[in-house]
Amino acid sequence: MTATDLLSRAAENLEETYGAIGRATPGARVRDYGAAIVCLCDLDHPVGNFALCRVTDGKLFSHLARLARTRSAFHAYVSPIPEQDHLEQTLHDAGFQCVYRLSQLAAAGSASESPIQLVEAVDSDSRRRIAQFMAGQFFARHGKCVREAVATATSESGLSLYEFSSDGAAVGAVMLCRTEGLLGIYSLCIEASRRGKGLGSEAVRALMDAAHREGREAVLQCDPSLVAWYERLGFRESGYVSVLSLENRKDAR
Repeated sequence: MTATDLLSRAAENLEETYGAIGRATPGARVRDYGAAIVCLCDLDHPVGNFALCRVTDGKLFSHLARLARTRSAFHAYVSPIPEQDHLEQTLHDAGFQCVYRLSQLAAAGSASESPIQLVEAVDSDSRRRIAQFMAGQFFARHGKCVREAVATATSESGLSLYEFSSDGAAVGAVMLCRTEGLLGIYSLCIEASRRGKGLGSEAVRALMDAAHREGREAVLQCDPSLVAWYERLGFRESGYVSVLSLENRKDAR
């Protein structure tokens, strides 16, 4: 897979994942404009108010800015590929500014003897339990309304949810999205009392083993502060995802 192919496929994986979560957010209204997919809902959080921008469209991006002004929180996501590296500038011209960037990482799948087991949630009760755990890990500082909406969207998204099991006990969770040639890794988390014991590293090795067995490359997005940790586990930095908001607004993360 060439570097350009990887960037393009990773953008498609991200779009599939965020789109699935957006569509499953309670009260969400999703529209595909061609140049961007837009999700709007009444939830006061960008998890249900966002645009996934594909190609440059100044008129549409000005429309996105007008929509964003009707929301207390709204994010526009850009995953640059070589022929679309001016997307962010066009959004800036429409009134958006980059509030942070996620590093995009990739790794070839590799066989592993990790003691961590991946256990897929195959029924609605187990999906709900895992989704609530994830929402509690990533949205602890937000109100119960946000956590419940995120948990509902996660459990009803149709994306694959797994628990990490060590010695028969659940120690963490992850959400996976499979698209052409890729295994997208999202919301990887270890239970707070279990951290600092190497379980996170073993969980990543278990995921790379799953990618190897499926003949896929693993991809993920993370805060830049985590890049060095993932690189020690075999990942390489392949790009980034820009997150934009209206100027002078600090949307919730």
